Amino acid sequence: MEWIVRKEIINFNPELRINFIDIDPYGDPWAFVDAVFRSDCIYDDNLIIVVTDGLRMRLKKARAWCTSSMYEAVEAYGESNCYTNYKEICRELFTTKAAIAGYVITNWVSYYCGFLGQMTHYAATLDR
Repeated sequence: MEWIVRKEIINFNPELRINFIDIDPYGDPWAFVDAVFRSDCIYDDNLIIVVTDGLRMRLKKARAWCTSSMYEAVEAYGESNCYTNYKEICRELFTTKAAIAGYVITNWVSYYCGFLGQMTHYAATLDR
């Protein structure tokens, strides 16, 4: 799945610099996170992004190996460890994707939630 963020839709006022983004897909958020950092939207130098991530449920069922956003994590952690180490994987992925747009994480918070902890919430404060 490939997502394109169009500047004229997301940031219709060129004088308004986006400084907060809430990503809440059903399931895997990484295509959306990637689209944010690869877009040509005008973001503030200080940006906060919060994510409700439903991918952990799929990882619990040992499906990381067939999830494109998890290929590198499977290689680094192994299929059986992706579920238990998902918060660490999220931070690593987010750090890599944020660097594409010149951002560094200055604050990170993450926790498991939902039924049996199968969801993940995380938030990043970013600066460039």
